Amino acid sequence: MTGIKIKPETYLISPNGKFMFSKNQTRFFLFCFSLLFVSSSFSLFSQEAKPKAVYSDPSRKIETKRYDFGSTAPREYDQLSSLEEPNLKDLRLKFNAQIPGYYTGPDGGEVYIFKPNQYQWKRKDGSTFFEFEGGNWRLELSNGSSFISYTLNCSGCLPKLHWRWGDGTQIWKEWIPHRKDFEWVFQKTTPPLLNWQIVDPSKRGFQKSNVSIYELYHSPNWNLFVKGLKENFKDKEFFEFVRREFNLENRGKVPVLMFASNAEITTYEGKKLVGGSEEGGFGSQNAITLCCGNKQFQETDSSVLNEDAKRRGRYETFYHEATHNLTQITCTSYKAEADKLSLPVTIDHWFEEGFANYVAGQFSPREKNYIYTELDKRIKEGKIPRTFKTLVDQGYKDMIPYTLGAYMVEYMHSRYGGRAVTEYHKNTCLGMDLSSALEKTTGMNPDQFIKTVVSDFQTKMQSLKQKDMKKSSMQGFTVMMPKNRREYDAFVSREYTVPSSIADIRNYDDVPNLQKIFQANVEDYSKLREGEFDAPGNAIFFLFKNGLYKWFTSTWEVGVFPGDQIVLQKDGWQFIEWEDGTKKAMSPDGTSVMFWSREQKGYFDKSGKKIDL
Repeated sequence: MTGIKIKPETYLISPNGKFMFSKNQTRFFLFCFSLLFVSSSFSLFSQEAKPKAVYSDPSRKIETKRYDFGSTAPREYDQLSSLEEPNLKDLRLKFNAQIPGYYTGPDGGEVYIFKPNQYQWKRKDGSTFFEFEGGNWRLELSNGSSFISYTLNCSGCLPKLHWRWGDGTQIWKEWIPHRKDFEWVFQKTTPPLLNWQIVDPSKRGFQKSNVSIYELYHSPNWNLFVKGLKENFKDKEFFEFVRREFNLENRGKVPVLMFASNAEITTYEGKKLVGGSEEGGFGSQNAITLCCGNKQFQETDSSVLNEDAKRRGRYETFYHEATHNLTQITCTSYKAEADKLSLPVTIDHWFEEGFANYVAGQFSPREKNYIYTELDKRIKEGKIPRTFKTLVDQGYKDMIPYTLGAYMVEYMHSRYGGRAVTEYHKNTCLGMDLSSALEKTTGMNPDQFIKTVVSDFQTKMQSLKQKDMKKSSMQGFTVMMPKNRREYDAFVSREYTVPSSIADIRNYDDVPNLQKIFQANVEDYSKLREGEFDAPGNAIFFLFKNGLYKWFTSTWEVGVFPGDQIVLQKDGWQFIEWEDGTKKAMSPDGTSVMFWSREQKGYFDKSGKKIDL
C-alpha cells in the first residue's frame, strides 16, 4: 500500500491498533480539559460563595409570598375586594453590604444589585421583584401581570399603585391629598381605549341613576333634574355629532358625581368652581362632577310645576362637562396610539372651555345665546385680549375662554371644517405648542386669527340683532298662554302701529284693549315660580314671585301691575288700561288722552293741563 507513512512516534496507537491522537493534540486536549475543570470548579465554588439576601422584615417566615391578580382588571367596585395588593414588607430584601453583584434570595432565586438601593430578585415562582431608588418598586408575575408602587413627593401622601394585566387592562389607585383618600381608576390602553373612575357607592351614600353611558350618583335634591335629563338629553345626536365632526368617542362608561352644595364639591375637587359660580362642574377622563343640588328645583305635589321645572334644567352644563370627558378620553387614546402616554396634560383653557361651550351650544339654544350676548358685551367693554399669548396666559379671566374661545372654535369649524378642529386638538394633545398648532391648522398668525374671529363675530351680530335672539333661547321652555288667545294672536300678528300723535286717538277702541289681550293663565305658577316662560308668537313672558308679570318682544313690552293695571310700552308710547276699563295713552312728548268710559275722554299737555283738540 502506498501513501503517506505514519511515524509511530508521532501518534498514540490504542492497544487494539486503532488510530488515536498525536502527542501535540493530546497535550492540547489535556490543557482544555484542565481549563474546563478549573472553570467548572470555580463556577461551582462561586455559586456556593454568593452572599445570601434575607427579608428586611425579620418577622417574615414564609419563604415566598405568591401573588395572583387574575386574568383581567376588575371594573366595578365590588370586584376590587378580590384584587390582591402586594405588600413591600413581604418582598423587600436586606443585604449585609450594598455591593453590586449577584446574591441568592431567600427562596434560592437570583438577586442582582445594580447599585445601592436598586436591585432585582428573580424569584423561584417565576415572578421578578424590583426595588428602585426613591421608594418605587415593581413586581412582575410570570403570566404578564405586574404591580408598581410609586412614591409621591408630598406631605402625608401614600404611594400611587398601578396594576397591569396582559390583556391591556389596568387599575390605578391614587392618593388624593386634599380628600385624604384613594381614588380607583380602571383603564384599558389597547383599542378601544377605556377609562373611568371606580366609585365606592358607600362613600357617595346617594342614589344611582343611569342616563345613556353615564352613571349618576346623586342626592334626592337632584331627582327632578335627573328626570328632566333623561327626557331631554339627546345622547344619540350628541355622540354622532362629536364623532362625525371631531373624532371624539368614549366606548366606556362615565361616573357623574352630583353634589348637593358648593362647599361639598369644593371639598371633593380641592378647588372652587370657575368664576365663583354656584352652579357648574368639572369634566375629566375619569369622571364628571356637578353642582349644586340645593340650587335645583325640587319636586312638588303639582305635576304642572314639576313639568315646568324639568324644562328649566340647565342641561347645557351636562353637555359641556360630557364634552370635556370626550376630549380627554380621545386625547389619551391619541397618546396610547403614539406610545406617548407619559406626556403631560396640555393646559389650553381657550380651547378646552371654548370647545365644550361650542358643542353645548349646538344642543342648547340658551347656551348659544349666552355665548353670543356675553361675547358681544366683552367686546364692547374692551376685554378681548390683543394677542394669543395674552389669551393663553390670562386663563379664565373675564370668562373669556367660555365666550371668545367658543366663537373661535365655531369660526374654525365653519371656516376650515371639523378636521381642522380635530387636528388642533390632536396636535396640542401630543405636545405641539398652542401657537404653532393654531397656525398650522388655520394657516394664520394666531394674533391675526383672534382679530379675524372678532371681526367676523361683529359682522354676524349686526344681522342677528335684526332678529330676537332671546326668543330662540326659550326653545323647550313652558309656553305661558293668554286667557284670550284670539285677541292676543290678533294683536301680535298685525304688529300694532302707534299713532302719530294723541290727536289721532278719537275713539275708546283706538287704545288697545289690554285687559282682553294680555291677561295670562298664571294660576298654577303664581307665587310659586319666578322666571321666564316662552309665549305664543315672538313674545317672551316673565312671571314675578309676587304674581305680577310681563310680556315682551324686541319692539314692545306689556306689564301687569297691582289691581290688574296693564301697561303697554312701544316706540316711546305708553298705553294703560285699568281693571275698571279706564284707558290712557301717552305720547313720547308727554301729551296724553284719557278715556274714563267709551263716551267720556280728555286730552292733556305734558304738564297735565287739559287741552282741547
